[in-house]
Amino acid sequence: ACLLLTPWLSQAQWQQLRSLHGREMLLATLNSAVLAIHFLMFVTALESTPVTEAMIFSSLTPFFTALLAIVVLKETVNRSVWMGIGLAFCGTLIIAQTRANPILTVYPNHWFGNSLALFSSISLATNFTLARQLRNKLQVLPYSWLVFGLASMWVAAYVLLSGGTFLGYPRPAYGWLFLIALLPQIAWVS
Repeated sequence: ACLLLTPWLSQAQWQQLRSLHGREMLLATLNSAVLAIHFLMFVTALESTPVTEAMIFSSLTPFFTALLAIVVLKETVNRSVWMGIGLAFCGTLIIAQTRANPILTVYPNHWFGNSLALFSSISLATNFTLARQLRNKLQVLPYSWLVFGLASMWVAAYVLLSGGTFLGYPRPAYGWLFLIALLPQIAWVS
């Protein structure tokens, strides 16, 4: 998807990217690695736990983001933010309770999957916290192009080093993967 976004970067946005040096490039690299870890953990979690349980832990991302804002950025988070986070989490719990099948028989490793989903949530919160510092210097499109592009390289390196492959899937799967990559990128940028 990042390759598809490349032609849309303006000259001024390319200049923003070229102006990054030292600490900012290190921050972008770290941010992309944390984002890649989030993607890898969440996808792996879905192999061991139901989507509803993974989403419960994923819904903790705003909580961890607020916590990091307090601890790392020394910000204060007002009561209405905490109330919103609590309300969203309660809604997730209500949705999760609607499923009927027993988890232990369907997903024997669900605690492992839930742990991965939890750490995925923490990774995403870390990504959001790091992004706030980068976004002071970059607009949304160059930021997305850089961080998501680097994250895709981290994920590709992991897949290849772990013996995985990107080949051998049915032809329609590649079309769906293309749409999954393209449509969220368009929504993210717009």
